[in-house]
Amino acid sequence: MGRECVEGFPIARQAVAREAKGARFFSPSGASFTLQKDAAQAYILDRQAFDEAMAGNARSWEQSIS
Repeated sequence: MGRECVEGFPIARQAVAREAKGARFFSPSGASFTLQKDAAQAYILDRQAFDEAMAGNARSWEQSIS
C-alpha cells in the first residue's frame, strides 16, 4: 500500500509487515533497473491483520452512529 494511504488513513500499524524503500522493475527482455529512496515509499501489509483491523473500525463506526 502506498505511503500516502498508510499516513493519511487509519491503517492499523500492526497490519504493516514491512516497509519498501525501493523496487526493481523487469522488462520482457529480462533487463531490470532499481529505484531506491531513503524513506519508505510503500508498505507491505499483513492482509489478515489489515482485514481484522478494518472490520473492527467498521464495527466501531457503526456503533457510533446507532
